[in-house]
Amino acid sequence: MRLFSAIKRRLCRKRLYYTTSVFKTNGIPEFTFVKRDEIEDNLDETVSDRNKLLLFLGYSKSGKTVYRKKYFDSRDFKQIIFRCNRDSTLRQLYSFICSEADLPFPAAISKQSSQMVEQTTVSGASGQGFKFDSGSKSAKTESEQRTAHYPELEIDANHICNNLTDRKNIIVLEDFHLVSDVLSSRLSEDLKHFLDEGILFLVIGIPSSPGRALKNNPDLGGRTKRIVFDYLRAEEIEALIDKGEEKLNVVFALEVRDRIREKSMQNAYLVQAISQHVLLNRNIKKTTSESIRIADKREVDKACISLAAELASDFKEIVAAISAGQRKQRGGKSYNQYEEILRAVRDSDIETLEDGISYQLIGQNTLTIFPPARLEGLIRRGVYKDEISFKTSLHNQISQALNRLEDTLEKANARQVLIYNDKKLYLMDLVFKFFLEWHDGVIQDLQ
Repeated sequence: MRLFSAIKRRLCRKRLYYTTSVFKTNGIPEFTFVKRDEIEDNLDETVSDRNKLLLFLGYSKSGKTVYRKKYFDSRDFKQIIFRCNRDSTLRQLYSFICSEADLPFPAAISKQSSQMVEQTTVSGASGQGFKFDSGSKSAKTESEQRTAHYPELEIDANHICNNLTDRKNIIVLEDFHLVSDVLSSRLSEDLKHFLDEGILFLVIGIPSSPGRALKNNPDLGGRTKRIVFDYLRAEEIEALIDKGEEKLNVVFALEVRDRIREKSMQNAYLVQAISQHVLLNRNIKKTTSESIRIADKREVDKACISLAAELASDFKEIVAAISAGQRKQRGGKSYNQYEEILRAVRDSDIETLEDGISYQLIGQNTLTIFPPARLEGLIRRGVYKDEISFKTSLHNQISQALNRLEDTLEKANARQVLIYNDKKLYLMDLVFKFFLEWHDGVIQDLQ
């Protein structure tokens, strides 16, 4: 196999490829895209039968959107993509579907439509009670502007089922983990009806999303197809690296490949990014004239450090916003509950993060490493009555910080990388955990 790869590399040597284009971290990787047979088979079956809810689960940059686009574009599907946020409503979703699929008005409101469209023209889409907002705070897209002409009156599941007859449509709900409990509850009641009529829905979210989509309708329990994008299998990582080796005329030793798999947490983006940084740190920017072997696994750790430094522009402000909370911490405070949240994200294993972290677990982690002598000093000075009062204070402060977390990030205009639902903290972006682990000094005094 290795000999065959070497021959292919020699055949490709006349053409130059750039490292950043081969191990690509933005958009669809042209040269290192790996077809995932298990995912492909599950999609083919579900799309053919049309009787199950599709769930794409994975952290940010795990390949969900790339695979969704490549799969359904290649099969000429019209993708009706609704981007969810915490303010999204069922009315907005159904209006959006009607607009994008060019469905007629329900008969009950069709007589009012001309008058309301005229009002839209006169007063703008922000007036008269039929403003539309798909969840984005940016300027309205063309599809959102079209939707503004649909009166924001009740459009129920029956109307969509009766009129959405094109079997080349799929309704995509992006970032479903952000929706309110109200929308999650109401939609789960309608999903069985949509599935009975063969209307395809694709829900995209983080690993904790299925519980939110299904908890209000037990009948959906056997009618879902969960497709998990985290994590790449070992053979998929091997295939990805093989493709990169061929184009760049390099060889990653087995020890290096194993280290990449371990430190990437088998995340598709991180496999690409770490591989890229291993080569860039060697000043390998394009296809080499002579084959270069990367044999020292320590080069992977160096790549992780340089990648984390590159990611600082994305994440350092988020860390600062969370660490500070909604107000500046007092000097000399015995602990910073916001930093304890970050510590828990950094130090928890993947399985724990997928199950969600409770405030009790975060508090217990803090108590485990809190210096006993320091706690004794706090009690002697009367800061706390005893160890029990310290523990109670710690848990209360962490619970309050978690409840304010979303507002804290929004106030700082920072991207939401953590979400607190049903009294548990969930990670939305695995790359954020990678950053916490590898960026030196990003959290004060956590070492």
